This record gives sequence, C-alpha cells and structure tokens, in this order.
Amino acid sequence: MGKIAFSLGPLHVYWYGMILALAVLAAIGCGMWQARLRRQPTERILDIALFGIPLAIICARLQYIAANWSLYAGQPGEMVSLWHGGVAAGGAVVGLLLTLGLYSKWEKISFWYWADILTPGLALGQAVGCLANLASQDGFGMPTNQPWGVYIDFLCRPAGYEQFDFFQPLFLYEAFGAFLFFVAAAIMVIFQVRCGTFRTGTLFLAYLLFWASIRFVLDELELNRILVIGQLTADQVLSVLAVAICLCLLFVKLKK
Repeated sequence: MGKIAFSLGPLHVYWYGMILALAVLAAIGCGMWQARLRRQPTERILDIALFGIPLAIICARLQYIAANWSLYAGQPGEMVSLWHGGVAAGGAVVGLLLTLGLYSKWEKISFWYWADILTPGLALGQAVGCLANLASQDGFGMPTNQPWGVYIDFLCRPAGYEQFDFFQPLFLYEAFGAFLFFVAAAIMVIFQVRCGTFRTGTLFLAYLLFWASIRFVLDELELNRILVIGQLTADQVLSVLAVAICLCLLFVKLKK
C-alpha cells in the first residue's frame, strides 16, 4: 500500500488521513446510535465532537512526539506533518475527556453517564484508527517469522533492524482487541437498556481497564524498550497506575 491514496493536482490525499477520518466518523455514528438507545439528544454527540476532535488531535500528536522525541528534536517541521503519521490513541482519549469534562460542567450533565455513551464509539474508532498504522508503516513491534507478521518497507525500518522484513503488527493486535470490546460493549448496552439497569461509569472504566491491560502486554513486544522501573517501561508503569485507579473506581461504583 502506498502512502498516497490519490491526488487532486498538487494536493495529495493520504491513506493515513483517510483512515483516521473514517475512524472519527465511525466513532461519531456509534455515539449517536448509543445516545438514541438511551433516549438522549444526539446533538450532544455532535457538540462534543466539534470541540473534542481538534483537542484530541493535538493531544494525540503531543503524546506521540513526546514518546519519540529523538525523531523530532532536530526536525521541528515534522512535528506538524500529520500526514506522515504519528498520533497516540491515549492522547486522543485524554483530549476527548477534557472536552467532555468541560462540556458536562457547562451543560450540567453527568460526565460518567456521557462517558458511557461515548465508550462503544471510542472502542470502534480505536479499532479503525489503528489500521492507519499500516499506511504510515509505524506502530509495529519486534521482528517475527509468524505468518501474520506485517511487511515493513526498508526505508521505514528502525536502525539496526534493516535486515528484517516482517515485524509484529502491534496495531492489528490493538485493533482486534478494541473491536472485540466494541462488540461486547454494544451487546451489554442493548441488554442494559432493555432491563433498565445502568451502573453509570462502569462501562467507560471497563474500557480504560481493558485498554491499559492491552497496552501493558503489547509493550513487551515493542522495539528498543527503555526500562524505567525494574523491567517496566514508562508506558507500562502508566498502564499499571491506570489499572489500579480503574479497579478502585469500579469497586466504588459497583458498591453503590
């Protein structure tokens, strides 16, 4: 797959951007479906998306740059070259949650309730968005001989790994996990709507718990892991903290 999907004169449209746009549309569409299921105004989803998408992109880009500072320190112009790839899903979620927090205070609505509404869409958007890494040739892990390994172009291979052709498709693992969570969450919400039982905030916390756990495992397959505490990387330490916080909050909410 080439990086450019098509061109309109001097304007190039990249697969990476197209897939991310599709991910955003999938998340918005799913969010509106979830709002209708719960008899809530779908306009709120559009309001949150209008303000949340720009902030999510900024936060996602900043997280990726921070995690790969050595690649950008000498090339400041590349920091804004989104069409070359390079966003982090965690930063996108942080940006969206900041937007939801401000929006919920402004509109005097429940943050946790609307976080639950957004959750299936977040999972679906994550599943679709991860596929953009295939176009940008990043987000892969250690070399592998497994049949599901992804081929990486020579120019995109990290220094020291030029002799390897196939690498662990970490982005596909994450996409598969996110899609499974989306299916489970959608079924759970339909069941809850029919039974009239809602544990506000638990679906969203379950998503964060699941995601942090997936990221902890996938980080073991990352290239050039930098250990900060024992055999753990900074991302794994953050994942452990996220799991602990989510478990505590889930315990509190389920006790109510």
